[in-house]
Amino acid sequence: MLINKAYKFRIYPNKEQTVLINKTIGCSQFIFNHFLTKWKETYKETGKGLTYNTCSSQLPQLKKAFVWLKEVDSIAIQSSVKKLADAYSRFFKKQNDAPRFKSKKNKVQSYTTKEKGCRRRSSILSICTILADDGVSYVKYGGYIDKE
Repeated sequence: MLINKAYKFRIYPNKEQTVLINKTIGCSQFIFNHFLTKWKETYKETGKGLTYNTCSSQLPQLKKAFVWLKEVDSIAIQSSVKKLADAYSRFFKKQNDAPRFKSKKNKVQSYTTKEKGCRRRSSILSICTILADDGVSYVKYGGYIDKE
């Protein structure tokens, strides 16, 4: 029987890992804010927003324009586009407010990626950096665990 569980781990990344985590968070924010701007402009012009497919098809051109987007995990960038599309679908169903721009001033900085090499159902690894005095990062893992 499969049970959905979530775990929260405390990690102590070294300097290289900290730089990579911060780059990935920054790139995810950049992609989210970039497509949020495009979504708003398209909505003002045509009365319709964009879709996930149109946004994700523009990612290769963005990676050519901004070379530093290739340095980070591509799944994290795609998940930020997926979160934006989900935020707009919830907004149009009147479940949430309109999506807002991601800020670096927020205390909780995070991105979501999938566990690499996992052959089960989608295991999601959410890396959440909490700006605390001790500089500790947390990793939330949500996936399927076999319970016998």
